[in-house]
Amino acid sequence: MPRNIENFPSEIRILLLSVMDLEALKSFVRASPVYHQQYLLYREHLLRQCLEITLGSISLGAFAVHKSSLKTFSKTRTINKVAHLLDSYKASSTHYLIPREESSLDDLIKMANFHRLVIQPLVRHYTDWALRNIVRDAKILQIEYDLNKIEEPFSTAEGTRVMRSLYRFELFCNLFGLGPHKLDSELDSLDICMLVAASFDHWELKEISCIHSFTVSKCQNIFDDVIGGTHPHRYSDRKLSYNNPNGSVANYADVHLSGTTSRGLAFLQTIFLEPRGAADRALLILDGFPLAWTVFWESNMIVRLKNDGTLWGYALWDSRPLKCTLKEIIGNI
Repeated sequence: MPRNIENFPSEIRILLLSVMDLEALKSFVRASPVYHQQYLLYREHLLRQCLEITLGSISLGAFAVHKSSLKTFSKTRTINKVAHLLDSYKASSTHYLIPREESSLDDLIKMANFHRLVIQPLVRHYTDWALRNIVRDAKILQIEYDLNKIEEPFSTAEGTRVMRSLYRFELFCNLFGLGPHKLDSELDSLDICMLVAASFDHWELKEISCIHSFTVSKCQNIFDDVIGGTHPHRYSDRKLSYNNPNGSVANYADVHLSGTTSRGLAFLQTIFLEPRGAADRALLILDGFPLAWTVFWESNMIVRLKNDGTLWGYALWDSRPLKCTLKEIIGNI
């Protein structure tokens, strides 16, 4: 670090740190003991500023994800509590500031760690998966495309769309799935459908559906690999049934997939980093599964979203009419 930069007055050092995003802030304070000490003195202010710069229009969505991930929230999920959080999330979507009166330093640290360690790596994983599927489907449909265009680096706007989709899916897991604390929700599938219809536009559901398909695909592949060589059938093809306490019967594969995907993105990231151990634990330990989660994702609304020909790359581009075809999407790459 050049000495003249470290000799700036305290006010200038704070100003420099407050206009950086999270990655720049991390690099800067690690490069200089002077700036590291300055950061520690004004940590809450600087971390809030950098989070808002990094997340931009996603800031409030990320804060809603954090609030809904707390164990105190998960233990007391009711239709009124979930509806209130969704109402405040939608009503506040016109500004990008993290509420100061509702967020402590500990909240900001957890938000920053979740973004850096979970969301950012999954943006790349999802992008690679979506583009591979677009190329595959284009070949099947004999659609001409420019491969060089597909392999171009992501723009800031495209990265933001994927991050926004990941955060929205995480919100779904926290509100309606097992979430990070493996606590089943008391909401039934009708409650979920009513809340979703009232709180999300169709294009927002489309983005969430993209991430859900991504998580299902990845978990299913990992489960297949885990039991490879020990079972004559792939995990995803098994037809064994499971009687849950409510008296309904579900496929073992569906139970495990629902119990895994509804745990949220941090657990998915763990599976990416430690595929064997994490997948084994998911296979061997059945903590129960959110029946409403399974029913919702198999509902007619979600099935239509999956089958209208726009699934793979929807979260990569701007909102388009629901009847936009794969050919139209590829034509806009």
